[in-house]
Amino acid sequence: METEKLHLNDSFSLDFEARAVAAASWNGQPAALLDRSAFYAEAGGQLGDAGTLSIGGQVFRVTDTQYDDAKRHCHLLDRPLPEELVGAHAAGQVDFERRRDMMSQHTGQHLLSATFHKTLGAKTVSSRLGSTVSTLDLAIDPLTESQLTEVVDLANNLVLEDRAVRPLYPSDEALARMDLRRAPKVKERVRVLEIEGYDFTPCGGTHCARTGQIGPIHVIGRERYKGGARVTFLAGRRVLAHHRRQDATLAQLGEGLGCGAAGVPEAVVALQNELRERNQQLGETRLALMKTLCAELHRRHPPRADGPTPIVAVREQDDLASLRALAAALAKRADTVALVAGRDPKSGDWRVVLQRGEAADFNAGSWFRERGAALGGRGGGRPEKAEGRFPAAVDIAKVKIV
Repeated sequence: METEKLHLNDSFSLDFEARAVAAASWNGQPAALLDRSAFYAEAGGQLGDAGTLSIGGQVFRVTDTQYDDAKRHCHLLDRPLPEELVGAHAAGQVDFERRRDMMSQHTGQHLLSATFHKTLGAKTVSSRLGSTVSTLDLAIDPLTESQLTEVVDLANNLVLEDRAVRPLYPSDEALARMDLRRAPKVKERVRVLEIEGYDFTPCGGTHCARTGQIGPIHVIGRERYKGGARVTFLAGRRVLAHHRRQDATLAQLGEGLGCGAAGVPEAVVALQNELRERNQQLGETRLALMKTLCAELHRRHPPRADGPTPIVAVREQDDLASLRALAAALAKRADTVALVAGRDPKSGDWRVVLQRGEAADFNAGSWFRERGAALGGRGGGRPEKAEGRFPAAVDIAKVKIV
């Protein structure tokens, strides 16, 4: 039998009475089937409801509501329903906080989707209303920041207008005359959600009764996705929680910088300028050090008469930029093939830069693919320069280059 869905006519229907008609399971989790229910089962990108069921005097926690493969309305329980309780009276209570949050997200999604469509001609390909954030995938590329701002501002204006939001069950003739944003997925008893004077969309989800109940709508991210755009958004109380977290972070930064929250932007710019100056000084110091090291290594490795001159330099504590600078300095002598290695501070593996002088008959990329691989290394690059890694156990100082 099909479960009568009470939420279709009233999303604020939270308490109800029913009869337990069967014990079931969903993905191995115990479940109960009822003859009628106000619990919304996950569908259309909206999460299922949670709450409690009192069946035959026993109270069960409903952790989720899902459709099984047979399209049965399954109330997932915290423990199995005893067979003796099948047929018993059931009293249900939907978790209001979860339902109210989903109503804000879902109605906010309709408002955003309609506004993207009307303003930019961008159709919604899919949507997902998650437990922390929600997403819209749109058929538009690119989506600019100015376009996004225009859409979000208009959607929030419609929230402030407090327009009515209601479910409709039009006749076939009335449905054919409606300016639907997308075609219905079912053929019989089509439920259309109307945002007064703005949008008509087939939908079976739970929604606010007025746009003012959505609360603020705030986009926290946009990215290119599968040839279109993905927008990540929040609605209702999630926006308030998001801004509270940001305010707390800003206050913490301000305290650490000794400037207060309002002074953080200016303090960050000052830190960036200071960091830029120190990086410049570090670069100059590094260059001077590399020149000194290079001169000493060239002195200890005079040019060979019979081929390229290999130089292996182990600099365990140097960062990758320093390794590259030393390799480049050594390779300025035309006969040199330089292998410069330092430790990765996280893994302990060797980071290796291999570079040749312009007169050296040597292929750095091929060396990594052949001889380097034989030592457990991996890497590659061009004939004149290549980079890679070796396991920490390799005695890098004894590696033969030529």
